[in-house]
Amino acid sequence: SADKLTAAEAARLAAILPSPRRYKAADAGPYVRRRAARIQAAMGTVRQQGLDACLDRR
Repeated sequence: SADKLTAAEAARLAAILPSPRRYKAADAGPYVRRRAARIQAAMGTVRQQGLDACLDRR
């Protein structure tokens, strides 16, 4: 279930979305790891600036 994902897991899934058949979240290569790190950094910025207030926290 999506609500059980950690931030790192969600970032890895988002990182492979451009081409999920080419990239693997479970066995992430350098590209996916770098992209996931950038996504997690952006997630932190969203939280830090309070832009996540509109999200439903369950």
